[in-house]
Amino acid sequence: MKKAALILGGSRDSSDEFYISKIDEADYLVAVDSGANLLFEIRMLPDLLIGDLDSIDKKALTWCRENYVEIMSFGTSKDETDTELALNEMYKRGFNEVQLLNALGDRPDHFLTTIYLLYSYSEKMNVLFNSENLISSVLSGNNLLDAKKGELWSILPVGENIPLVTLKGFEHEINQKKMPFNKPFGTSNVSISNKVEVNIEKGAVIYFRWLNK
Repeated sequence: MKKAALILGGSRDSSDEFYISKIDEADYLVAVDSGANLLFEIRMLPDLLIGDLDSIDKKALTWCRENYVEIMSFGTSKDETDTELALNEMYKRGFNEVQLLNALGDRPDHFLTTIYLLYSYSEKMNVLFNSENLISSVLSGNNLLDAKKGELWSILPVGENIPLVTLKGFEHEINQKKMPFNKPFGTSNVSISNKVEVNIEKGAVIYFRWLNK
């Protein structure tokens, strides 16, 4: 399995040690626009810098150029976000798993846009948010996931269809229950097992697993 790590811009959501550990697990490292600023600070040279480069620091851009990093630059007048450009490029290059690091940021509209992208690419690649406190991804079909007792989980509908959801291993279990978009009852469930089942028919959900320390 080919794994890529994408470093997004925005405010930091994790420690240097966390970023470095996840980057070390990846086969390929991508700086998405100002994500290069973070990589410059921790001295982890990306394989690819991609985006419209409107928010990258000059010193980070110079560092990438001086070290012959591949750069894919796009104009600011485009229909795709920089994250979408990066995900599309990873798909074209045959990556199976993509971790989005530094993805939470401080712009809720940007974060929501990235959630939509997770759904758009969920059938092409395994794409997930990863931070020290949160793991999040889109699911369909039957899924057995790692958990720890007492963790907070939210499971919410995403996509075009109202999903039919079964949850096991949680305080509040459900069996083939419709999860409509206008009644998000899947917020703030608690895992009671080290494995949980999230099974979905006729649609998709996004889960948020808040990690216990």
